Amino acid sequence: MDMRVKKQVDMGLAQTKRVLMDLLACAGGPTSLGVFLSLKYDDWESAQSHEIDPRCFEDPDDFADAYFAICLVKKLCGVPGFDDSFREDAAIRKYISVEDDLVDSDRRLRQLWSANLFVDQTRTIISMARDKIARVLGSLDLDDVSKGFRFGPGSSSSVRGVDVSVAKKMKFEGLELSTSCVPFLEAFCAQTRLGDELLNVTLKDHIQVITVPKNALTDRVIGIEPDFNIFVQLGFGAAIRRRLRRFGVDLDYGHSSNADSARDGSRDGTLATVDLSSASDRISYKLVRFLLPEDWFSALSACRTPAVNIGGSISPLRKFSSMGNGFTFELQSLIFWALTSSVCEYEGDEWWRVLVYGDDIVVPARSYERLVGVFSFLGFVINPKKSYKDGMFRESCGAHFFNGRNVKPIYLKECLHGTQSIYKIANALRLYCHRRFGVDVLRTRFRGCYKHLVSCLGRRVYRVPFGYGDIGLQSFFDEAVPSVYRHRVRDGWEGWRLPALLPHSQTVVHDSLNGLLAHLFTLDRRPLSAVSTSYVSPSDIGIRFPLRRSVRFRVGKFLAPSWDDPVVLR
Repeated sequence: MDMRVKKQVDMGLAQTKRVLMDLLACAGGPTSLGVFLSLKYDDWESAQSHEIDPRCFEDPDDFADAYFAICLVKKLCGVPGFDDSFREDAAIRKYISVEDDLVDSDRRLRQLWSANLFVDQTRTIISMARDKIARVLGSLDLDDVSKGFRFGPGSSSSVRGVDVSVAKKMKFEGLELSTSCVPFLEAFCAQTRLGDELLNVTLKDHIQVITVPKNALTDRVIGIEPDFNIFVQLGFGAAIRRRLRRFGVDLDYGHSSNADSARDGSRDGTLATVDLSSASDRISYKLVRFLLPEDWFSALSACRTPAVNIGGSISPLRKFSSMGNGFTFELQSLIFWALTSSVCEYEGDEWWRVLVYGDDIVVPARSYERLVGVFSFLGFVINPKKSYKDGMFRESCGAHFFNGRNVKPIYLKECLHGTQSIYKIANALRLYCHRRFGVDVLRTRFRGCYKHLVSCLGRRVYRVPFGYGDIGLQSFFDEAVPSVYRHRVRDGWEGWRLPALLPHSQTVVHDSLNGLLAHLFTLDRRPLSAVSTSYVSPSDIGIRFPLRRSVRFRVGKFLAPSWDDPVVLR
């Protein structure tokens, strides 16, 4: 079927402002009124700077209204007064400031065992954490680690732009890596027998920092690693992840456990949620050297990049790894789990209730103060706006609970600029009402806002089942009244064939050896039914890879095999 590009609805900043004000008026409450008045008089800085203290609330509905208001606009980018250069400068300044802070934490580590420098309890806890890390990691097995070597889906030092596919990286043309990572490349060439041409590389001993949007006030800093470094780092990250799973730390699906514990903690107050500010940037080189076994530290140190390039100035990297490194997430999870569980064990608390997912930590409330003290000694900064020990509110891994009730808000991160963005906010509003009120949006005070959003779509109202994302308006079956799909060409197919706004990516064809290598590297992560057993010559294949930032939404049809409505009052 031919796809036709529909004319998109351009709402712009003015229309986005109108939608925000309508939502705030429906939410009600003094906080919503304050944000509403700030928007009315175009004071975006004030609107995005509103804060509330959850401990000042006793009623879940009052808190939910206020929380909805401040979160709705907090992450909205592209508003007057906060342009790209403003957010980028703020992010770079904070990055440099954290690097300077590591000087003090490194000084404390150098004096760790000095007499009378600090209480014996902290020294004991840090030693317990080091022993835990040694038990988790065990002896280094490079053969096991090498099984996870792979290229990631994002940019690397020499592969940027729209085509950052694994196939392009598999060309190994102009490959960059740090000097200390050369032994890994030599071993990889010998193991895979890919030839001496892979040794024609460029040495690069620094990362290049870039920024990506985070919220209205600041960006997030990412370090672009050399090509082969990230190839090796992802292998070490996967190895640490497997070892953590044996000790109950699941970095694949553990976020759901954090959410459950956040709900329990909001009810009975026995659990606290902890969030760290710039967590990975505050893990210093000396801290990792002190906590990790020698063999693991040497290997991780060899594949990290030792310097950073900021604005053309290259300086040594005091942190062990930044965001963008292939093992940063796993390494910080390991360190924070070991420290947190050691604190609880020392306090005689329920250490088995500790949950860690990156820098999202759940800890028994009785051990919270001791944990803050240990973290502060090591240079970590508790984020007071996202860490909760007292009161009835807890937040972890994107789950928000007040006295056991789900109060997860809506975040509008960009101005409404087209049909798909209207689908996104309309669906988010409907699901918010389901979570909070247990009834459909059309039975709540947000009914007028929802109907206004639907009216902005004009004739582009495509209704899809719940759970299919923002390719259409998520709707109940009797709202859509779909037609049964009766096409019998493929026996066994049944369901509803529905129009929707489907994403389409531009693709590039890699039909040489690098395309085949990229294809083979993904076979162990694909179902056997998707793997062809017939021989295909590298010169005959044409494997397509999507281009980054090339997604366009077009009207098309898809098959929905079922239509399951949520259980809510309508």
